Amino acid sequence: MSDNRKYYYLKLKENYFDDDSIVLLESMQDGVLYSNILLKLYLKSLKHGGRLQLDEDIPYTALCHLFTVFGSSCVHEQIFAAAGHKE
Repeated sequence: MSDNRKYYYLKLKENYFDDDSIVLLESMQDGVLYSNILLKLYLKSLKHGGRLQLDEDIPYTALCHLFTVFGSSCVHEQIFAAAGHKE
């Protein structure tokens, strides 16, 4: 039986977790959780060419909505700003 699923790959640099922005993010309260959520967001974006999309037509636009999807409370924009990302 053939496997009809599509597979996507996320390539991280060897020093990804040593990067200043990730070190800063993980040093915050619950920072490891946010680092994990950031990786989940990266993975979610793979099938849409790096854009966060609910499906082909509906983009994720609200940061709080994303945290609700991943089962965490809403946090301030500074968390992603510290990691070098904007809402």
